[in-house]
Amino acid sequence: MKEFNKVFLRMISAVCKYAKGNEAINSMPAAKELLTKSDTLIGKTEKVLEFVATENKSVVVAVTFASEKVVAPLYAVIKALEVYFTKQNNTAMVAELHITRTEIKRATYKAIQASVKSVLKIARDNLTNLAIYNITEEQLAAIEANMQQLTTANTALEAYQEEKRVKRVELDALIEEGKELLNEMDMVVDIISLTHPEAFKGYTEVRNKKEYTELLFTISVVNSETGKPEENARVVVQSTTKKEKDKPYVLIDRRTGKSGEIRNNKREFDIYEMIVEKIGCETHIQQFTVADNTPLRLEVMLKKKEGVN
Repeated sequence: MKEFNKVFLRMISAVCKYAKGNEAINSMPAAKELLTKSDTLIGKTEKVLEFVATENKSVVVAVTFASEKVVAPLYAVIKALEVYFTKQNNTAMVAELHITRTEIKRATYKAIQASVKSVLKIARDNLTNLAIYNITEEQLAAIEANMQQLTTANTALEAYQEEKRVKRVELDALIEEGKELLNEMDMVVDIISLTHPEAFKGYTEVRNKKEYTELLFTISVVNSETGKPEENARVVVQSTTKKEKDKPYVLIDRRTGKSGEIRNNKREFDIYEMIVEKIGCETHIQQFTVADNTPLRLEVMLKKKEGVN
């Protein structure tokens, strides 16, 4: 996302700079109007892009820190209860409470919240029997207090993620508006393509410069809850119009790395179907069209399947 938008911003800025400096283009009122609109758009896009590209790590750290303060003592209470109910031959309660260290460390905020509520109730109902494991009311109260801190931190994180989401939507809209302005500028400049061939040639060279078009499209796969890149997600992009050996022609079949991105520079214009899969997540399917050399950015929000932590 960051790379594509930066490339697009450089492209539209370079096109505007050339058009402003060329008398044949800049003398047309229609071109001047488009350049004014483009300047305004570039300014807005730069600000939004800066916000989207900057990560506020403090809100994530706050959630991690608060979560650790809840998870460790909560795990101790759960294990003490498991030991107690095992001695009581209450296999149903043992099964209900059982969780591994790995599972509780990976638990989502909602899962931790639900666990705190249910476990503390059970613990208080059996508090006298837990004293031999050094489980006290003070410890349970401390878990509740730490849970409040986690709730506050998580609320701040969710607000930040929502603001990011809104800004991403705004950025997408600005990029689309920028594409429309560029396409309109292409048509205006085409008017003088024969009367001022050198101006047209120079404009075309800037417009189609390799550094602006080498990434035909980029696919970014992120976690819908955390907004973080999804590693090892399988991304298949196949044609909806072309076939190879009676099967849809496959343009891409790769897995994402740590960046969560798949990049493509093959200039094959077509209508494609994209399928994104990852174990434990819902399969994402969508169609998109590659119709010209304008860089295309696709962001996939992978959702976890219900019941999967």
